[in-house]
Amino acid sequence: MYLDIQGRYNVNTNEDFFGIGPDLDDIKGDGDFKDETNFRHEQLGGDLTIGAKWSKSLHTELLVDFTDYTIEEGEGTSPSTLENSDPQDIPGLEGAGLIGVGGRIAFDTRDNDFYPSKGLLAAVSATVFSQTDDSEFNSYGFTRYNLELAHYLTLFRRGRIFAVRLLGEINTRTSDNETPFFERASLGGTSDLRGYNTGRFRDKDLILLNLEYRYPIWDAAVDKKVGVDAVLFADIGRVFDDLTEDTFKDYQISYGGGIRVRSVTGFLFRAEFAHSDEENKIIFKSTPMF
Repeated sequence: MYLDIQGRYNVNTNEDFFGIGPDLDDIKGDGDFKDETNFRHEQLGGDLTIGAKWSKSLHTELLVDFTDYTIEEGEGTSPSTLENSDPQDIPGLEGAGLIGVGGRIAFDTRDNDFYPSKGLLAAVSATVFSQTDDSEFNSYGFTRYNLELAHYLTLFRRGRIFAVRLLGEINTRTSDNETPFFERASLGGTSDLRGYNTGRFRDKDLILLNLEYRYPIWDAAVDKKVGVDAVLFADIGRVFDDLTEDTFKDYQISYGGGIRVRSVTGFLFRAEFAHSDEENKIIFKSTPMF
């Protein structure tokens, strides 16, 4: 058995909102696909994980999450989301308190959590979210289902790794309740579609495929996984109002390359350049992609 308790506070004074839906090339209908609004997003909460390992590779977890979301005027240069949107049309714009209770089961044969060179991760989870406070416009309640599959293969020579990850997410409303816009499936940012702005696409469901080829360009100690890798990648994903409709159409794609710096503990940082049909992004992160 194991127990993990974490507190969480995060505030983004300049978060962009691009609308809800899979095809947002022209949000306002004026021919400008870059239309966006801006808001301040504050999150205060914590989570509890109680886990049990049934074997070396199989474990289950009980998940409890509580978060209070506050939406206010942003400090960005874009127009205000609050002034340019109707809270009745965008669920969650007035903020909300949510508690989620769920479970996760995972099968994990990876040789390293932070820098795997072989193995498989397969995990499924389901979490039921309920509102903890009163709302002027909407009541909130939804169930989230997640699927994660990741596989790592050594190609030709030691250290040359092909990594692939498939993510799926489905959010279903509880009764007549709504899902807040900030808790809907989201794509865009440094952990999924790297060539798009954070939160560029939001809707009920998503599918995401990440492909990476990692090639060592400097090794201080291969056995201890110390060194630098070059990385080529492609990210393919889409959000859906209904995952069963147009499942294989109109995916967004980003691609690029970069480096990953490894340490004895597995990972130090990554620096990447990502391209999409909207943006070119330069990324520096102290956490691995997957």
